[in-house]
Amino acid sequence: MMFSHEHPAIIDGPRTGIRFTSFLKRNAAFSLEDFGRYHLHEHAPLFAAQPAVQRHVRRYVIAHRLPDSDEGHDGIVDFWFDDVAAIYALFADPEYQKVMQPDEAKLLDLPACKVILTQA
Repeated sequence: MMFSHEHPAIIDGPRTGIRFTSFLKRNAAFSLEDFGRYHLHEHAPLFAAQPAVQRHVRRYVIAHRLPDSDEGHDGIVDFWFDDVAAIYALFADPEYQKVMQPDEAKLLDLPACKVILTQA
């Protein structure tokens, strides 16, 4: 899969612990260009501003696919956490759910997104 260069880290912490990588598929309402712009300039800052994110995410990086490559996904996000418990704590946080889930549903084709966890 071909992706553009990695954008500067949104949260620039250590690359240690558990790495949560999500392969993103955009909502069909977005062009690839609009998806990249919204993801980088609206969704990512909203995500980084969440108190639960600030407690649990150590590093956050995004990249988007090149316009001439279409291999099923439109971008990736990498999050680094101290442990798996921190992943569960983030996604279970009520304020995170209230703010981020509607924005994720707006931006993404959630059933088409894929996740893999690895030891960083």
